[in-house]
Amino acid sequence: SNSRMRALVGPLGSGKTMGALMELFRRMVEQAPDANGIRPTRFALVRNTAAQLRETLLKDATNYFGEFFTYKVSTSTMEFRFRQADGTQIESDWLLTPLDRPEDQKKLLSLNLTGAVVDECREVPYEIIAPLDGRIGRFPPPVRVQRTWRGLILVSNPWSVNSDYHTNFVIAPPPGWELFKQPGGLDPEAENIENLDSDYYTRLLEGRSQAWIDVHVHGKWGQDPGGQPV
Repeated sequence: SNSRMRALVGPLGSGKTMGALMELFRRMVEQAPDANGIRPTRFALVRNTAAQLRETLLKDATNYFGEFFTYKVSTSTMEFRFRQADGTQIESDWLLTPLDRPEDQKKLLSLNLTGAVVDECREVPYEIIAPLDGRIGRFPPPVRVQRTWRGLILVSNPWSVNSDYHTNFVIAPPPGWELFKQPGGLDPEAENIENLDSDYYTRLLEGRSQAWIDVHVHGKWGQDPGGQPV
């Protein structure tokens, strides 16, 4: 898909985060080269807290890409620098951007980006999505080279039916917004099964409420418990 705004929603263990990272990787190698043969891109990897970023996006990226490509990692950035078979050079910065402090949000909304991934977006305030959308498609600058792609990818377990995400991706999506919903973990068409233990989903049925199982195992939209007695 070339939609500017895409959401990938599915149960636990369905490969959503890795799929989003692979999409960024694909886009960075497809970026047109500049006059010096450099393919420049800049992406933000967004999650609620810095600890979650380190334990999910950063760990997945380093585990998967580490043995194949040259890159540097700091507490806030992955820098990919490697040459392709056609002689062009990849130069891509992946910025790890938590939102747990007000200054983090201000930093995010001052960046010029090619694109971004918002991991577990249901935990991220929806109000950040519109201004983040305004930051993508601003790198590389057109005076250097025409950008090949821009986009914002949202990844999540199913959100509440009363959330703004549900309104804008399911009920009344604006033009250019597209939802990809994966099958439940116990469905015949379940995805990423080959990378999980054979009892992964049946084990998740134990000791959990039906509401939790519906969302995290079966991939159903969550029900807002507002107004129910506790």
